[in-house]
Amino acid sequence: MKKTDSKKTTTKNLTTKKNYCPPQLKEYGAIKDHTKAFTGSTGMDGGSAPTNRTMTCVSLPPFIQEHQWLLEDQYTQEKFRAAIAEKVRPGDVVLDLGTGTGLHAIFAAQAGAKKVYAVDSEAIVRFAKNNAEKNNFHQQIEFIEASSENLELPEKVDVIITNIGFFNTLKYLPQVIEKHLKPQGVMIPEKVSLEFALLQDADFFQKIIGTWEEPKLGMDFSAFKECATSRPHYGSWDPQHLMTQPQALGETVFSKHDHFAVSFQNTLRATKTGTVHGILGWYTFHLTDTVSFSTQPPLVLSPKIWNQWFLPLAEPRAVNAGETIAVELKMTTSPRFPEPIWQWKLDANQTQSTFDTFEFTTPPS
Repeated sequence: MKKTDSKKTTTKNLTTKKNYCPPQLKEYGAIKDHTKAFTGSTGMDGGSAPTNRTMTCVSLPPFIQEHQWLLEDQYTQEKFRAAIAEKVRPGDVVLDLGTGTGLHAIFAAQAGAKKVYAVDSEAIVRFAKNNAEKNNFHQQIEFIEASSENLELPEKVDVIITNIGFFNTLKYLPQVIEKHLKPQGVMIPEKVSLEFALLQDADFFQKIIGTWEEPKLGMDFSAFKECATSRPHYGSWDPQHLMTQPQALGETVFSKHDHFAVSFQNTLRATKTGTVHGILGWYTFHLTDTVSFSTQPPLVLSPKIWNQWFLPLAEPRAVNAGETIAVELKMTTSPRFPEPIWQWKLDANQTQSTFDTFEFTTPPS
């Protein structure tokens, strides 16, 4: 594909979309050089899971693989492309937080952005810069290797774009908005909403919980069951595993808040007879009013990147079709804690909480 002459692209050309002629995208080939230089581990939170903790005696997967998966996740990337084309105006200044390979920064440049600050805390940003040069976007995009906490920009931006996963978005985005977004600026995504339902999956429950009740090496390790039932687990399920209709848990519009909290306290009606093994949750990123993507079952996103979260019950609960079940569910985030705190309870049972396995001295409010 023939390159356009980058010297002919001026600020004047970006004043209207009618006159703007975006550079042609040539290749993503420069990113392949990254495979020769780096290996490492980044927490693929699947859009929902916290950073992976891997034993140091195990060989870690190449860091570049995460970015390969992201580029191959065409469904989600086309959603971002559509949202960026809708919200970025010619002449805008844009911040792409967690730019990775620089794909969304390029989308913003194609939409007519005058300046794009492409920021990532990882060294892949160096290769993304080379790649932008190969594709004639180097005049519009400035690549910066920095964390969100230490980021300094010479100006406020009109648009912030980010795709850093569910937990990281909740943790880092409020401070970035307050510091770098203009008062009337635009966020992509604009908000996130959560839903949940009660789940039946005996095989999965046995795999993550029941296994601790089985002797291992001639010893009893059942004390670890409490730890296993006090943590979220991750995967993807089909709708036939749901024992109730989906329920809204809450939503947040990204703004200058330093924490995020959602809660539910009500009764649900079982849609069939069976056994409840836990609570299944998912979320929807609303990129704009008209563009969104969701991890709801059945999962249509890439399972290498996205998933649903599962909160197990300490003891499975048998139900009959039409029976009502009292459910309490809460999630709270705070800058004081590394991960969101989940609390859940069915009927009059004791409340289960991820806080039980954290080494904190003060419980969350």
